[in-house]
Amino acid sequence: MLEQPDSDRYLSPDVCQTVAARLRQLIRHWPDDDIDKMNALYLAEGMELAHQQNEILGFI
Repeated sequence: MLEQPDSDRYLSPDVCQTVAARLRQLIRHWPDDDIDKMNALYLAEGMELAHQQNEILGFI
């Protein structure tokens, strides 16, 4: 995500699936009460939903 050009304001469903899975791996050992972990889980859930519904995920 950090390497995407500023003009790309969306992620494809396949990219969402890949990033969500990796994000969950990265945060699995973080404390459950960590606000960054909570936000990361919320983002991962949104990415997984976008993949399931075959929709792009847009950023504003």
